[in-house]
Amino acid sequence: MNRSMLARHWTLSLIVLGVAVLLLAYGFYTSIASMVDIWIRSETYTHGFIILPLSLWLVWRKREELKVRHPGPTLLAVPPLLGCGLIWLLGTLVDVLVVQQFAVVMILICTVWGVLGNRIAASLWFPLLFLLFMVPAGEGVVPPMMELTASSTVWMVKLSGIPVYREGMFFSLPSGDWSVVEACSGVRYLIASMTLGCLYAYLNYQAWQKRLVFVVISAVVPIIANILRAYMIVMLGHWSDMTVAVGVDHLLYGWIFFGLVIFLLFWCGSYFVDPLAASEPVQAAGDQGSVAHASLPFGVSPGQAMTLVAVLASALYAPLLIPAQDAKVTGVAAIALESPRLPANWQQSDVAGSMWRPIIVGEDRKLELAVNGEDLGEPVLLYVYQYLSQRQDAELISANNRFTIPRNPWRVVEARRPTVALSGRDVKVEEVVMQLGVDSWRVWKVYRLGNFYTANDYVGKLAQALNSLLLHRRDGAIVFVLTPRSEVAGEDTQRLQRFLQALSVPLEQVLDAWQVEGES
Repeated sequence: MNRSMLARHWTLSLIVLGVAVLLLAYGFYTSIASMVDIWIRSETYTHGFIILPLSLWLVWRKREELKVRHPGPTLLAVPPLLGCGLIWLLGTLVDVLVVQQFAVVMILICTVWGVLGNRIAASLWFPLLFLLFMVPAGEGVVPPMMELTASSTVWMVKLSGIPVYREGMFFSLPSGDWSVVEACSGVRYLIASMTLGCLYAYLNYQAWQKRLVFVVISAVVPIIANILRAYMIVMLGHWSDMTVAVGVDHLLYGWIFFGLVIFLLFWCGSYFVDPLAASEPVQAAGDQGSVAHASLPFGVSPGQAMTLVAVLASALYAPLLIPAQDAKVTGVAAIALESPRLPANWQQSDVAGSMWRPIIVGEDRKLELAVNGEDLGEPVLLYVYQYLSQRQDAELISANNRFTIPRNPWRVVEARRPTVALSGRDVKVEEVVMQLGVDSWRVWKVYRLGNFYTANDYVGKLAQALNSLLLHRRDGAIVFVLTPRSEVAGEDTQRLQRFLQALSVPLEQVLDAWQVEGES
């Protein structure tokens, strides 16, 4: 194939790719905009702005190799592209932004693969996969990394001969008090190190074994470094009588230490850099197994046409399948739920204004109820937050809904997942102990999705997706029951269990009442 014909093929393929990308940007605008919004407001994910330019630069470095290759469109990319569209649909139905964002980036990768062909996609495998770092993911590892940081820091402080008292993420030294918050988890360091580590390994190593080892090291080193950073800051504060590393310098010392660690990591890695392999001449050729010879009007191949159709279908079919019932309930004003019917020997009382309450966002209806009774002993409180629909910033299962926030004086000092009897079945609930000074309350939390109960966020999101796809109920509620922690082991747990056994059915009737109202 002569150079002029090859140039025409590249021109046409790039035009088709440009049209496909415009379709993708138009159809998935909300998901793309949500990524950019997170890059702007979260320092953890600001690196997202440079990922696309870096990927384009990596492609530009291969321009000599690419310009002699023949773009051979392939139909092999169409099934995974449509599959990613389905994943985006599921993420949209349950309002999980990270799933939507991953799916959109994968659709972009499959689009490039389908339009340009197998060999070119294989040649660009790293620049394409590197685009996944645009997705602001990693929030799920924050709690375990906070726990690891707190446990390791307390252990190392004790090894230094300093007494420590710990409750949850809070611990006290004779010199002062400390807490491990989300910013101390080390997720920022981990994401930054993984991004730089993958790029460094690709540019400097040829063997995949070396690349894999360096990427693993770039993931382990920031975790260890964050633990050392936390220990260093606590010890600096202790030795200086809480005058050093307790303000803005706290963050400054952390980033300086992380920068030093990354420098040492790359410096050590430089001793194992592979020499660049001599490039062999590449003959212009079509891709084996790709559809490159047949053409439609304007010279567009069937593979390119199918890729365009798949991108368009992925961008359009989700809104058509989202149940219309959302429109019926979206925008319902947040109102008080009716109190469930209490047993004859129980009395309702007001919830004290100073009592603990969870951080809840976007609920449609809510109920706060305090109950006393002879067979209960201590009072039991019931908090219910009902969502009649799932929509952005008003989701039942969301990181915005939590037991407490860092600046809240109430703190979690215990956490586990026991199995309890609820509505005639065994259900795992999330149990925590909330404490403020001498006040200590045992709290159970569970989601009700239609008639299904779970305390697991991932199981709950999956149940929401299935309910949406099967056109079942999409309403749900978060239920909290709490009672003062007892000095007698198991007494407060039995109290909560008796309360749920007595009120689960009346509470379900209250939560289901909105359906009858909507039909009347």
